[in-house]
Amino acid sequence: MKKTLYIAIIFVGILRCGTLNAQSVADSVTVSKSEKEVLKLSMKLTEDKKELEKARKEYAVEYEDAKKATRDADKAGDNFKSTTNFGKNERGARSAARKMKKAETANKRLARSKRNIENLEKKIRKTEEKIRKLNPQIELTKVPD
Repeated sequence: MKKTLYIAIIFVGILRCGTLNAQSVADSVTVSKSEKEVLKLSMKLTEDKKELEKARKEYAVEYEDAKKATRDADKAGDNFKSTTNFGKNERGARSAARKMKKAETANKRLARSKRNIENLEKKIRKTEEKIRKLNPQIELTKVPD
């Protein structure tokens, strides 16, 4: 009887130790998954920041183009004079219309570029928030070696 009791206690002890060991392995797997996710998000964040800098440079170029095109269109629109030479007036009107169309296109590209920057900034904020949420999980679930 005592032998059976000792065997049962040893068996329960072995099962208990095996269960605890399995939990620690599961915790370390959870840590590595979280670390992988943070690493992946960090890489994505770096790429997005590079893309944002590129978009800001493009925006600066688009801004200068739009500014110049708008200034040219304003000058062309202000130069109309009422004359009896209708052919000259017609050419001037066509030229002004082309310049205004260029200004409109440049302003549309500028607005698109600005929206792109805003979207990238929002994407970066979301990624940073995800990283912040995952970092405490990594610290709490780390298993000492």
